Amino acid sequence: MKRKHYSGILTGLLSVLLSVSLFAQLTDPGSSGFKKYKPHYQYGKYKLMNTAIKCKVGKISETSGQQPAKPTNPYVMKAATPNEALIGNTKYDLQSNASMQNRIWLWDDATLSATWTMGFDNPDFPDRGTGYNYYDGSAWGDAPTARIENTRTGWPMIAKFGASGELIVTHNGTSGLEITTRPQKGTGSWTQALFTGPTAAPELSWPRVVTNGPNKNTIHLFAVTTPVVNGGVLYNGQDAALVYSRSQDGGLTWDIKNVSMPETGIDYYLGLGGDTYSFAEPKGDTLALVVGDKWFDTFLLKSNDNGTTWTKTMIYQYPIPFYDEGSTIINDTIWVNDATMSVQLDKNGMANVFFGLMRVNNPDTTDSEFNYWPFTDGIAYWKEGMPAFTNLNTDTLYEQGHLVGWVQDVNGNDTVYDEMKPMPKYAFSLTSMPALTIDKQGDFYLLMSSEMEDHNNDLQNFRHILARRMDHATGEWGDFFDLDDNLIHNFHECIFPSISPTSDNFIHYVYQADDEPGLAVQGDEDPYNDNFIYYGKVYKPGFVGINEQPSLVNAISQNFPNPCIGKTQVNVSLNKAAELSMVVTDMLGNTVLRINKGAVAQGIHTFTLNVAHLTAGIYFYTVMANNEKT
Repeated sequence: MKRKHYSGILTGLLSVLLSVSLFAQLTDPGSSGFKKYKPHYQYGKYKLMNTAIKCKVGKISETSGQQPAKPTNPYVMKAATPNEALIGNTKYDLQSNASMQNRIWLWDDATLSATWTMGFDNPDFPDRGTGYNYYDGSAWGDAPTARIENTRTGWPMIAKFGASGELIVTHNGTSGLEITTRPQKGTGSWTQALFTGPTAAPELSWPRVVTNGPNKNTIHLFAVTTPVVNGGVLYNGQDAALVYSRSQDGGLTWDIKNVSMPETGIDYYLGLGGDTYSFAEPKGDTLALVVGDKWFDTFLLKSNDNGTTWTKTMIYQYPIPFYDEGSTIINDTIWVNDATMSVQLDKNGMANVFFGLMRVNNPDTTDSEFNYWPFTDGIAYWKEGMPAFTNLNTDTLYEQGHLVGWVQDVNGNDTVYDEMKPMPKYAFSLTSMPALTIDKQGDFYLLMSSEMEDHNNDLQNFRHILARRMDHATGEWGDFFDLDDNLIHNFHECIFPSISPTSDNFIHYVYQADDEPGLAVQGDEDPYNDNFIYYGKVYKPGFVGINEQPSLVNAISQNFPNPCIGKTQVNVSLNKAAELSMVVTDMLGNTVLRINKGAVAQGIHTFTLNVAHLTAGIYFYTVMANNEKT
């Protein structure tokens, strides 16, 4: 397997392994700190493995049974790298059944709020609720150990609320939604209020919320009535009916409450599903929600009058209306939306939609199972104003320019899919879970979770978070970047990315990582173990290789000898004169050695590191030339 950094098994009393700390250039994905892949090859070259597996139809995931304890994995490294922060953890590992909620918000003063579903007491997780952390401009708080709510909840979505407050909406799984607010971000007590559904179906689940208006005091809320299999009831004949509510006074009153959307009722769908929709950040009074799944249409709901009226636009019409697993035979393999979606409004208020792809069929209605093809790959892109897709075949989408994400051929041998291990039971595309932000200039920044052919645990491949940018001026998509290409995440499954809809010179995102592909909550035969919530940021100009000035550092060697006993050396080549220094840190980020060479000339300079006092382990070195870190 390819590795950009050096690692090994350490032996000897004072053996020390050092690795170049390239992660400090998180600010530039074009640097060697991120693995980059050119989007130059033909997608259709890769063999698509024609193997289906069965998936049980049933309750949308909430909890799972007791799992055995997992032995310690010696490759797991729990310290955050300098380019990201470890902000929380959880044993409950299902952040979404499909599309992600917005989980992170960048404030105008460069502070940040981040949320996730958190729980530690398996298998039933009575402690489940919202994990929350806040970045005050200099540091994140300690990882939380308790939820912010006073009752069991899940699936938080965060939004700005009022002049400087924050709002988080979750579902409690028994009676409705919990709307939790406080007037000042990052500090103070939370106020919690219950929001229920229609009288005939009061329990709501899997919410999506955004706010707008001059003071972010108007709340827009979507949810579905809880499905029968999860303890809910039919509403107007539908199992999981989509409803919309609006408050224009910060939740004191609701002038629109639990209203069904046009062309989404029982005349169109038997029901929708949990997390099968994604809400865009508003542009003025313009709102957009995308809805879609493996078993029904993919469509856009849009309002240009702040939620008073809505229109429906078809993105992909499902070939078999009113699909029901227990009665609908599907012998042919059909291409569908895998239900992981993201939508944002561009500068012109037009909706831009991204979703993963899947192939499914249902040849037997007696077994409560359907077939899906786990080696289906790709993320499709649709923009408002385009006609609806008539075919979601990946080759067709690629030829039309509507395929924007796929597994990367890391070793360049054109056999990506043949080299993959068996897939976890996500029932998602090999490249899925898109997360999009559009900045003020109109450039797109797309994150996705993708299987990596060169990262596996000998049983299954790991996913990493890939990033890609589209230039608004040319409409062209750039390179793919592996944001998890480092020692910490070589043996991590990186999933469920969520990106802040606001940005500055950076994009800001969170995601979940652990050392086992698949999800314990969804019964992947994986035990419950520690899952880590990471925050990361990437410097936007790095996506196109723009720097304010040429790098001072031309090259940095790997230290030699490595592993080392006593002393080791590193050569640094400078493009011009600079103040030159080096810092060595341990896995926890603690400084263990510092060398300052002062002002030096252009050329090659050697650092001799005396490591005799260090215990065996893995350390990182960072070179600083003036204010530039490498």
